[in-house]
Amino acid sequence: MLAKLYNAMDQVGEWLAFAGMIMISVAIGASMVDIICRKSIGFSVIGIDDITQLMVMSCICLSMPLAYIREGHVGVEFITDPLPPRALAIIKALVALLTMVFVVFLVRYALGQALQQIDQGNKSSTLAIPIIWFWTPLLIGLGISVIASFTLFIRYLLFAATGVDPVAVRAKSIIMEAD
Repeated sequence: MLAKLYNAMDQVGEWLAFAGMIMISVAIGASMVDIICRKSIGFSVIGIDDITQLMVMSCICLSMPLAYIREGHVGVEFITDPLPPRALAIIKALVALLTMVFVVFLVRYALGQALQQIDQGNKSSTLAIPIIWFWTPLLIGLGISVIASFTLFIRYLLFAATGVDPVAVRAKSIIMEAD
């Protein structure tokens, strides 16, 4: 069951990161067109700042869940490498729990700010893009990051209790079934 959740979270993380890559590509393309047109024919893409800000922010926020589920954040491995596997699992479970709690607070704060700005009818400065489009990727990324952190917490908690990584066991059984 946990392996299925873990794999689903990984897949969702990949889809969101892919969507983020498309968005950053749009930002890069729009910026290139703006620079080329401005230098060659004196034309500037209207709202390039709004477009770039929205696309870059979306890319970053939508890529967060994949970084969480694949544990792609910076770590201090020289301290944890000598630990036995179950002790390391306890530390990783605690880190995942603290991360989850922190991200829950971020979601709560961001949602409050988003609702306040939506109630005020805020829009972007040049193109008047409704502010909800700026908050949605952040809230999606943070919300799914909470689930990813919870998945890691349960994974390492079970590993610490049993000495067996429930996700690795599932992966091995899938490989054996394929043979």
